[in-house]
Amino acid sequence: MAIAILSAPDYIQPVYSVQEWQLYDASNYAQAGFYYQLTVTIGAETRTLQVKKDENNKATFDVQAILQPFLVATFAAEDSSMVHSFPDIVLDYSVVAKSVWDAGDSTSSSVAKKAFYGVDQFNRTWDASLYEFRTDSSGLFLTSNHTERDIHYGDVVHLNMLYGKSNGIDSSFNGLAITRYQASGDTSTFIYDWTVGPADVSILSINLDPAIINDEASTNFIDGSTLYFTVAEKTGLSETIRINILLLKEKYDRYYRIQYIDSLGNTEAYNFDLVPENDIAISKTEYIANRQYKAFGTKVENTYLVRTDWMCEDKSAALKDLWYSPKASLVETDLTQNDIILLETGKKIANRHNVPQISYDLKWKYADEFIVQFQ
Repeated sequence: MAIAILSAPDYIQPVYSVQEWQLYDASNYAQAGFYYQLTVTIGAETRTLQVKKDENNKATFDVQAILQPFLVATFAAEDSSMVHSFPDIVLDYSVVAKSVWDAGDSTSSSVAKKAFYGVDQFNRTWDASLYEFRTDSSGLFLTSNHTERDIHYGDVVHLNMLYGKSNGIDSSFNGLAITRYQASGDTSTFIYDWTVGPADVSILSINLDPAIINDEASTNFIDGSTLYFTVAEKTGLSETIRINILLLKEKYDRYYRIQYIDSLGNTEAYNFDLVPENDIAISKTEYIANRQYKAFGTKVENTYLVRTDWMCEDKSAALKDLWYSPKASLVETDLTQNDIILLETGKKIANRHNVPQISYDLKWKYADEFIVQFQ
C-alpha cells in the first residue's frame, strides 16, 4: 500500500490560513528509521519538510509559511476592460508526499493546489464553495465587504471573483447585469456579456468604473441623474452589490479617496469627504558658528487627518479591514495612485449602541520621504 494523503487544503484558499497536509503510510510506519517527507514546488523553487511520525503513526505538515513570501498585497489594475484576470494574487504550487525508512521509501504522485493573497481570519473556516457561481447556488464576490459602496461620479469600484472550470468546479459566470436607478424613478438594465474565460481556476477582477460601463454600453448609461446602480451575475448566480453615487460637497475643494487591500485581497476604497487637516512636525539640530546660530538636519513629518461622512453600522463594520490593511494608497481624480502609510494605532469599531452618529478619522502620510532643502 502506497503512502496516502488523508487531508489537504481546499483547491484554492487564502495564503494566510492553515494549509495542512496529513500523511499516513499504514504499511511501513513500523520500519526502522521511518519518517515522513513533503516536498513543496512553487515554479522553479522547491522546499522539503521532514518530520517523524506522531502517536497515531501519521504526520501533519502546514505549508502556509512556505507559500506566504511568494505573494504580496497588490491593487487591481485600472484595466480598460470591465472583466479581466488578476493573476498577481494567485499562487500555483504542488506537493509530493513521501515516507522514508532505512530500507526504502514510498512516494505519492504530485498534487496541485492554489493559494491567493488573503487571510482566513479565524482559521479552519474557509470554504471556497461559498464564492463559486454555480447553477444550483448563488455565490459571493471575493471580498470581505458585502455592503453598499459609496462613490462620487468618476470613482472606481473593484470586485474580485472566483472563476474556473477545473478542480471539480464549473463556474457559470456568463456576464453582468448592471441596473441603474435614476432620480426620475426610471430604472434600466445593461447586460454585459462575458463568456470566454480561463479554463484553470483563477481570480477575475471586475472594474466598475462608470466611464467603462458607459463605454461598454455605447451610451451615457451612468450619468448625472443616476442615484445608484446595482451589479450581479446576469442570471442571478451571485449576490447583488449596490453602488451609490453621492454628490460632492461643494464647500470642500476636494475629497480623499483611500484605496486599500481587504482581508480577501480585494481592492476596496472609501471616500473621506469632510474637512481635512495637514500637520507638519519639524525637528532640527542647532549649533553656533562665529556667534551665529545655524541649523542643520531639518526633518519634517508631514501627516494628514481626513474624516468620513456619517455612515451606518454595516459600513462601519465593513470598513474594519482598512485600519490594519497591509497596503493603502491615495487615489487622485485622474485615478493615479500615491502610496501612503496609515498611522492609526487602534480603532473602536463603532455601532449605534455606543456611538449615535458613526464617523471616522484616518491619519496617514505619504510613503515618499518629505524632502527639505539644505541651506
